[in-house]
Amino acid sequence: MTDFIRIPSNPVPDGAETFMFAAPDGAELRGAFFPIADARGTVVLEPGWAEFIEKYFETIGRLHARKFNVAMMDWRGQGLSDRKSAREAKWKDYFHILRKDLRHFTEAHVKPRFGAPMMLMTHSMGGMPALMLLADGYGGFERAVLCAPMTRLFAGPANGVFSVVSTITSAIGLGAAPVTSKEDDSKAFEGNILTSDPARHERFRQLQLAEPSAANAAP
Repeated sequence: MTDFIRIPSNPVPDGAETFMFAAPDGAELRGAFFPIADARGTVVLEPGWAEFIEKYFETIGRLHARKFNVAMMDWRGQGLSDRKSAREAKWKDYFHILRKDLRHFTEAHVKPRFGAPMMLMTHSMGGMPALMLLADGYGGFERAVLCAPMTRLFAGPANGVFSVVSTITSAIGLGAAPVTSKEDDSKAFEGNILTSDPARHERFRQLQLAEPSAANAAP
């Protein structure tokens, strides 16, 4: 799919373009450019877990108002990017792969399209591969804004229990099973712990309903 997921409450920004591109290992990933006239720079904007490009149209509009081009990609395993290679990767390797994807997207596609200066902005899970890339010494970004970067799991007494359970389930061949049998947790506003904004929650729910293949099940 090379078009945007479209719903009435989430208009596509003017001039937007989406495309598929090959990662270094051949995986097909989805990218998007959101250019603006007289831009003073470009923001590479990367989402969190189970999110995809269209969820960020509102943010893109705000960056446009500040005269920034925007470039995004769906992380592999999410949105409309390749799922197979992500499923085959072990979790300990997954973020290393995402780090390589981010660098490749920036160097091979964003930089030739927009040039410098470039900034990096990420949310939640997207902060982990971003931090790893920056720790490598990569100098492609002049600035970075990492919103609630996922650097660790929540601490607490339950972590020890989860560790034991995961060890046992892996030993009996259930290591790849989802952590919950509930498929619609992310689609129910009541009781969710992610947002207090019903309008934004409903908009993302409608995007997932419009293109179910872009949604993610439990990890």
